[in-house]
Amino acid sequence: MAPEDDGAPAPAAGTAIFSAFSADDEVGRDLAAVDWAATPLGPPRDWPQSLRTAVSILLSSRFSMWMAWGGRS
Repeated sequence: MAPEDDGAPAPAAGTAIFSAFSADDEVGRDLAAVDWAATPLGPPRDWPQSLRTAVSILLSSRFSMWMAWGGRS
């Protein structure tokens, strides 16, 4: 089973809150509403596990944090 698949029926495209976003209900809804396919990161289902984990850590922390993701090709 994929990390974002909790067995529930999939919501409409672009509205699914995958597991990394579920670490914070309010912010997770906001992040799920982003059209990630229109960004260089692409849709969350295609993100590497390391990015999913980092997002989950950031959202579940009670401390303010920021993260940069990217690199040179």
